[in-house]
Amino acid sequence: MLHLLVRLEEGRAFTEREEEEPGADVAIVNRTLAQRLWPTEGAVGRRVGLVEAQRTRWLTVVGIAPEVQYEEFGEQTSQSV
Repeated sequence: MLHLLVRLEEGRAFTEREEEEPGADVAIVNRTLAQRLWPTEGAVGRRVGLVEAQRTRWLTVVGIAPEVQYEEFGEQTSQSV
């Protein structure tokens, strides 16, 4: 599993059990998605649907991450300038 060292803005990180369990029904979303889905309410504790193979899997939001941009080593982006 890929671990990113990002300080969450709200909520909590995944527990060790949640990280090891493929069917853990929890999610960490970024600030943009949280504001888009719940513009006037907090996102932590809300549920978001993830459509998989013609069924909806409901995940409970446990944390809010800041906006981050993934970069390849040596790649120049607006974030790295």
